[in-house]
Amino acid sequence: MQHLTQEHTLFSAAISWPRRPLGLWLGLNMLDALLTFYLLGLGGTEGNPMLGFVQAQVGAGSMLIAKLAFASAAGVAMWSRGRSDLLRIAGGLMGLVVAYNLALAIAAQPFAF
Repeated sequence: MQHLTQEHTLFSAAISWPRRPLGLWLGLNMLDALLTFYLLGLGGTEGNPMLGFVQAQVGAGSMLIAKLAFASAAGVAMWSRGRSDLLRIAGGLMGLVVAYNLALAIAAQPFAF
């Protein structure tokens, strides 16, 4: 009577997702790219000097695509070499970057009283 439905399997995968370092790394990098895109639209600048240089050469959209491609390749490289410990550390640091970008995005919002 242990019949698992597709919904149950998807729910289980969603619940265990944060313990999967590659998924966490990729998800945080996507959030970082979205927040960066939003902040660039408000007139902000890219905080990473290397990505800032790429942005000046090819534009914001292409820079964000290159950033996601590089982050994905780096994550898969760490994962395929069995370095989930390194992915967890990198994911924690990227979490700090996302939190910082989120704070900037919130601070950039006008307050309506």
